[in-house]
Amino acid sequence: MRRALANAANTVLPESIVAILAVVRRHKRETGAFPNLLRPTTFNEKLIHRMLFDHRPIWTQLQDKLAAREYVKARIGAEPLTQLYWVTADPANIPFDELPDSFVTKPNHTPGASRWYQTKHN
Repeated sequence: MRRALANAANTVLPESIVAILAVVRRHKRETGAFPNLLRPTTFNEKLIHRMLFDHRPIWTQLQDKLAAREYVKARIGAEPLTQLYWVTADPANIPFDELPDSFVTKPNHTPGASRWYQTKHN
């Protein structure tokens, strides 16, 4: 019965409403309470609210580590950023012999690609 109701809802309701209902159901299943989407107070409710209703392009840019670096550089300059040594699409291309003794390697999963980069470790 539930599956039939869910299938009917998926065919009748707009995709955005189906997404909201799915997130609300999952939150209820995992926490035991429905999320307050009108006035979110908990961290989870605020995250759900942002995922469902806040579609500003800045969030896409800030979730990409390298794009976030460019954003910071444009806004306040490069001073607070760690030194960037290398960016590559293939980890096999990392020149470990040319890097300092202490560094951090991080993957940057952008849509459609995965890039690796090294920064100075303090």
